Amino acid sequence: MNLDFTSIPQNGWSVDPAALKRAWRLKMAVTHPDRMVGRSDKEQQIGAQQSALINRAYETLLNPLPRAHYLLERHNAPEVSESDSLEDPELLMEVMELRERLEEAESEEEAAEVRADNAKLLEATVETLAQAFGQSPPDLETARQAAVQLRYWTNIEKAAREWSPGKRVELQH
Repeated sequence: MNLDFTSIPQNGWSVDPAALKRAWRLKMAVTHPDRMVGRSDKEQQIGAQQSALINRAYETLLNPLPRAHYLLERHNAPEVSESDSLEDPELLMEVMELRERLEEAESEEEAAEVRADNAKLLEATVETLAQAFGQSPPDLETARQAAVQLRYWTNIEKAAREWSPGKRVELQH
């Protein structure tokens, strides 16, 4: 079965979420485990595997960080690992300041402000990825650096979403 989602450009970054969802639904209509009832165990197993692959592809392409990792891998760029860190001291300071603000937040409003400030940084990084992957050939070094940054902004976003008074802020990089 071809798992290629036709709404995804071969070398680009842009994804039309509505087109992606339509492609996902069409493929899931064929492979969803509920559609396999009454079929042989082997057919059910294959359907379940295909369904899992389609779901993974959908989530990867829908979310910027896994999409960046996927595209870098597709272009044989060095893998972005958990041990990769920000090399730009200004960016590192920005990460640390956002984390500190989140740790010191005493209200939902203060946590929401951190989340809003972080959203701007996240959006700018996604735009950097779009530009890097949009070049011909793609600027893989810029894309790789942006993917590392995106991991930090994504982790801050998650911590800000999960923030609650008195709860320790845990960022995973």
